[in-house]
Amino acid sequence: MSKLSDYETVKSKFKYLFELYDLPEPKVIRKALKTDPCDVTDPPNEVRINTQDCDEDYQARHLFGHYLADLHLIDDQSDVVADIIADMILDSKRHLKWGRKREQVMRESIKFKEYMEELEDGSK
Repeated sequence: MSKLSDYETVKSKFKYLFELYDLPEPKVIRKALKTDPCDVTDPPNEVRINTQDCDEDYQARHLFGHYLADLHLIDDQSDVVADIIADMILDSKRHLKWGRKREQVMRESIKFKEYMEELEDGSK
């Protein structure tokens, strides 16, 4: 049984995507209205986040896709395009993580090589 998403968690993950891609955030990010409980994107002014029965990371990426493409008004294709953007973000996150990991491995390798050379020289 899945649980309702947490507004604060989705908001935090949503805001992180703006930071990650160095984009300006919406002017207002708030909880969806009780009278209109849907997620709403209205670039650049407002985003309303609903507590849905879904994964918070997915919901943040999906909302980000809607916001970027400004597709909320095009009902028949907006979810398809927002899902594509959400998947692209997930793939780029994996690539970014691998890129950082590869850089770390390279730095460690260089440090180890320098250490070994110092041992061979007798300077350590």
